[in-house]
Amino acid sequence: MDQHLARKGSPLLMGVLFLAVLSLVSGCSRTTESEKKMLKAVGGFDLDKIKEIVEADPSVVNVEGEFGKRPLHFAARASRDKALEYLLSKGAEVDARDWDKKTPLHHGARSGKKEVVEILLKHGADPNAEARQGLKPADIAEEYGHTEVAEMLRAAEKSAE
Repeated sequence: MDQHLARKGSPLLMGVLFLAVLSLVSGCSRTTESEKKMLKAVGGFDLDKIKEIVEADPSVVNVEGEFGKRPLHFAARASRDKALEYLLSKGAEVDARDWDKKTPLHHGARSGKKEVVEILLKHGADPNAEARQGLKPADIAEEYGHTEVAEMLRAAEKSAE
């Protein structure tokens, strides 16, 4: 596999990895059937299925999956604008933290898609949020070579101070 693709976290690779981990966690008795369905729908980037599941059980919008990531983390990382908007409209926590203390904005910054970062900022995401290693979303954007996104996040950091 191309190491560059693996490091950058291509959406297809992320989906495959997510589904692999999901198969390990799905046996966990703490996870309800609707939560399992939601995590699978988010991992497969199926917006229609996500809507169907959330309409049936709104509590799944903030369900924790692999490493504490929630649906919003996965949607941001995979640059799924419509899924982001939908999940946020249904009460997804914009600054939810995964086990690494990263927010969806950290994952959006890694994706490098400006529209994803704009959506999250518009919904109140904290550009100054620090992950476990002390990294802010702008630091992650810079690390992955997303200069325009990093500049936008640095401006948002200053505005939020």
